Amino acid sequence: MNRLVTLTLVAFCGCGRTDLSEELLGMQEPTKVEQRESPLYVFKNAPCPSEGVEGDLRVNDSGERLVLVKTQPQIECSGAGGDYLVGEEVESPRSVFVGSHACWFLPRQLADGRALFFGVARVAQTAALFHAPKDWCITRLDGTTELTSDSTVRAWALYSNEKAARAALGFFRNDP
Repeated sequence: MNRLVTLTLVAFCGCGRTDLSEELLGMQEPTKVEQRESPLYVFKNAPCPSEGVEGDLRVNDSGERLVLVKTQPQIECSGAGGDYLVGEEVESPRSVFVGSHACWFLPRQLADGRALFFGVARVAQTAALFHAPKDWCITRLDGTTELTSDSTVRAWALYSNEKAARAALGFFRNDP
């Protein structure tokens, strides 16, 4: 009997009053899916990263985690030089960095200044403490030179703003 009533209501309300039939049938409007921004850049592997894809942010094992990172590209001022991404986790006091002496991975657009970005990093915490080279112009974001981290970076994506980075973080934390 309920099917007959439902079919009758759908047929009756099919003349432009879809809101009424959806209301009577207990249906809701489809949820709008918010568009996520693509990252500006993605880097993977350490210590000298290569170009990656956003999917590289997916956590692969239980020792890894995703973090929101305020990020600054930096260039080592040694004789050979080298590129680095230096960051501070937004939700904790931890620093993270990736890069190496004589390692060049930053696109030209990032290597010409000290712009700040928000990013998402896939990291693995370790028992070791890693040190950035001292006196080679690699600093924490506050300008102090004692840059250390207890995490290795597996992937790092840079986004145009904090909102886009947070959306990506939420997506990948909830992605199976």
